[in-house]
Amino acid sequence: MRSFGIESFILGRFGRVTTKTALVLVVSAILFTISLVLSNLNTYLESEKEKRGQRIAVTAETEHFNFTYQNITLVSGNYEIAYIPEQEATKFYNTFKEQITVFAPKKVRFFSVKGQKAAVIYLDFPEERKYRRYWEVLGKYPQKTGEILVGAEIAREYNLKIGSTVDFGDFKGKVVGILKPTGKDEDGFFFASIKENSAPKNYFLLQAILKPGDDTVKSKALKLFPKLNINFLTGPEEQRFSLLLRYQVFGIVLAVVLLVMGFLLVKSFLENDLLGRSREIGIFAALGFKTNNILKIILLEDFLTVFLGVLAALPLGFIITRAILQKLDIPFQVMLSGLNIAFFTAMIIAAGMNYNKLAKILKIPITDLLRGKAGE
Repeated sequence: MRSFGIESFILGRFGRVTTKTALVLVVSAILFTISLVLSNLNTYLESEKEKRGQRIAVTAETEHFNFTYQNITLVSGNYEIAYIPEQEATKFYNTFKEQITVFAPKKVRFFSVKGQKAAVIYLDFPEERKYRRYWEVLGKYPQKTGEILVGAEIAREYNLKIGSTVDFGDFKGKVVGILKPTGKDEDGFFFASIKENSAPKNYFLLQAILKPGDDTVKSKALKLFPKLNINFLTGPEEQRFSLLLRYQVFGIVLAVVLLVMGFLLVKSFLENDLLGRSREIGIFAALGFKTNNILKIILLEDFLTVFLGVLAALPLGFIITRAILQKLDIPFQVMLSGLNIAFFTAMIIAAGMNYNKLAKILKIPITDLLRGKAGE
């Protein structure tokens, strides 16, 4: 009978420690994951702010025709592509070169390839790669005269491979790279260097990225270049960036809410557990354990459960965080932040706050403790 009582006591203690550890593990894993995701997100956004600025697209003014009936435009369109004179393009760049971090001008020329009309876009490839960081190429980018890059759809339509030659009439282009599918217009074009002899003199599009936070170009450009259409763009990358900023704000609010809730949950659970252990505390007191010894035993157990729970939460938090960041296409780094420290401190304080509660319980007569009246 005595052996059964000791065995029940040990199993009860083990179950209690396991339950408390599991609770701290779950709470800590959630809080640690959120703090780690936010830390990585903040670092990523800060680095991205330095890389990206306002995107700008400049085209020449075009002549429009339209047919309107009762204030409803039924037909509209452009006569043809309007080109930006080389002199005007150079002037635009020289005027704003201090604000421009990426300048990706474009020229276009139409050729007949195998009886079909095809467009060759002439690019400054080093700058274009900075402008379109999502580009991936099978092979390499053109580096020498006569080398071309081919969009995915065009390569499939003409059955082109790396090393194939395309006869444009005025020049022959050797395919050195094939653009992986982007789902955008560029899948349907040939690309050559803007320095090719076959490139026309004038430009049809100037694309640029301005320094972050610089808004002087817009007001000045409209005055200095009235014959140009200047558009400040919000493309998919900018939309994603804005979405991540919203995630950041939401994450901070969620982190604060969960920090408070997690702290109260752990504190409440440990306190209720303590109140339910009055018989155990009474037994310790009846056996002659001093108050300080009982405090050490009970609090050490609580701190141990917090330590074990937090320790087990770390690898779990890393795994979940890595998976979340992978979905967001954000690089993962192991880092310590103020939120991490705040979460771990909250768990320790939650355990430590039971000191006062336990001190009050120890003032209760031993007979009442043995009857389980500490919680009354």
